[in-house]
Amino acid sequence: MQTMPSPPPNGEEGERTTRLPITFPEPLYERLREASYRQHVPMSAIVREALREHLRRTEPQMRLPLGKGEKP
Repeated sequence: MQTMPSPPPNGEEGERTTRLPITFPEPLYERLREASYRQHVPMSAIVREALREHLRRTEPQMRLPLGKGEKP
């Protein structure tokens, strides 16, 4: 992974960004591409927003202790 010191597009100054190659099934990619085009936003912005929403919904689960023998 390549870490870059530039500020991210979400406006949080000083936050480091990391590039991540990612693949999608073709139908999901096409939906992402169309949403990006219709909303006039980069596909990466949609993916970041989806991840933020996922993390917000799963945060309570992430605070639970891991099971016996599991590593973080």
